[in-house]
Amino acid sequence: MKPRIVVGGEAAAAEGVGGKAQNLGRLVEGGFPVPPFLALTTEVYREVEERTRAEVDAALASWRSGDESLAAAEEASAAIRSAFLAAGLSEQDRAAVEAALGERFPADAWVAVRSSALGEDSETDSFAGQLDTFLYVPLSEVPAKVVECFASAYSPRALLYRRTRGLEQAPVAAGVVIQLMVEARAAGVLFTADPTRNERGRLVVSAGLGLGEGVVADLVETDSVFVDLASGEVAEAVIRSKTERVAFDRAGGGGTKVEQVPAEEAEQPALPEDQLEALIGLARRIDEAYERPQDVEWAVDGAGELFLLQTRPITTWLPDPGRRERIFDNSNVVEGYPKVTTPLTFSFVQRAYEVIFRESARAFGIKDSVLKRERGLFGHMVALVDGRVYYDLLNWYRLYGLVPGMEQRVVAWEAALGLTSRELPPPPTFRERLATLPARLRGVRFVLKNFFGLDREVRAFERRFARVQSHFRSVQIETLEGEDLVELYERLIRDLLERWEVTTVNDFYTFQLYEALGKQLEAAGLDGGSLRNDLLCGVTGMESVEPVRSLVNLAHEARESQALRARFAAQPDDLALWQ
Repeated sequence: MKPRIVVGGEAAAAEGVGGKAQNLGRLVEGGFPVPPFLALTTEVYREVEERTRAEVDAALASWRSGDESLAAAEEASAAIRSAFLAAGLSEQDRAAVEAALGERFPADAWVAVRSSALGEDSETDSFAGQLDTFLYVPLSEVPAKVVECFASAYSPRALLYRRTRGLEQAPVAAGVVIQLMVEARAAGVLFTADPTRNERGRLVVSAGLGLGEGVVADLVETDSVFVDLASGEVAEAVIRSKTERVAFDRAGGGGTKVEQVPAEEAEQPALPEDQLEALIGLARRIDEAYERPQDVEWAVDGAGELFLLQTRPITTWLPDPGRRERIFDNSNVVEGYPKVTTPLTFSFVQRAYEVIFRESARAFGIKDSVLKRERGLFGHMVALVDGRVYYDLLNWYRLYGLVPGMEQRVVAWEAALGLTSRELPPPPTFRERLATLPARLRGVRFVLKNFFGLDREVRAFERRFARVQSHFRSVQIETLEGEDLVELYERLIRDLLERWEVTTVNDFYTFQLYEALGKQLEAAGLDGGSLRNDLLCGVTGMESVEPVRSLVNLAHEARESQALRARFAAQPDDLALWQ
């Protein structure tokens, strides 16, 4: 019989406890300081779900056949939540939970009740913030909060996240972690590698006053500390003035509240030097214990005792075994982002490139299993370096390498982006060609299919774009609430970005045909450079060329005007002329 409740380190090897509980169990086994906890396995969840199966299936079927909006997800989620709360835990499970709580915690203990869904904190997906967490829960209310955690596996955020990550059809299975609360004086997160640089050897600590909820939800001001992992020496520390912290709402009988930071603490580091050193020491041990860089939540109580609350792999980390080199280049992309780019803007840019090129890869026949394996690649097509957007070039080469035979098509892409052509790998041997023949034939089939269907797909894209643009222009953005703005943004992602691949497919053929034309002209003894451009300069119907045509027309009008010609001749300073 499969276990339904496991305690502490038992969770490391237990089945059905979910990512959060399993990771906590590994920390306990590794001798790390972890507050006492117990975990409910998915067997408890499945018993509740089985009694609500009809309601869950009906709500999901209605949502999947609907308009995919946030409102529709909220409606489906509400129906499922009502069914779960009405069902509650079985009498047997409720009694077992109450008995385990009595054995593990003092009667007056306050605990955190957190979801621990299967796959929740995996290497490729993080449902952090998608499922519910309840802090400072008295033991008497734990069974009810457990059911609310189960129901949150179908929260609107979780439903939309699964759809975005291609996990919509995956079965849902949730466990729950019940952990003794740490009444934190300071708390935060640490990364055992720098996720913004994809760089190992650089530890990043974010620390705020009060409970960690304030840090992860960005409710409070936080210090940022960057540490050389090898030596443990602080390389940089940014200490911020602090005005608020999240604390236990003792007067309210449970839960949390935001309160003002006393003036004498406002300008001090959240972590004194000795506590920071202790945290760095733990981080270095974690880095040694885990193969993949970790995202760790921690807390320090009023007595200065340090605890680790959870750990999970950094999901945006791009594994790069065997090399550390990364090459950034802003050729071409600088046209779209010529100046300093804020992290907020880059968050959109990064997602746009991820979605567009993932769907483009799918259009060329790359299988879903490969797309899932290469999620890290698509998430790192671009990088933000010192406030500017760059291509992460090696990932672009890896993208071409996903389809056998495509590696020889790189030259045309390099020329289009203005890159210095690299030395191509030698052509594959006969044996290599034979081994990859099925994949090559599949690639050829999709190349031909896309080419001959391109005009039809472009026309469909233009119609869709016109519909989305018309709707967008009809919306009075200034009247929308925050949730409505998010829904509008997500709708644009679904309706445009997830179907934008026709533009990159078109680019692929444009690059290849442009390169082929140059070679044909050179083979005929003609200038394959300037003549090629002269032959193509009359092409119409290209939006990206319209600004150039506008400049040509302005130049023509300036030449035709005697007054303008005189003014240009009299003022050699371009800036002064336009002013």
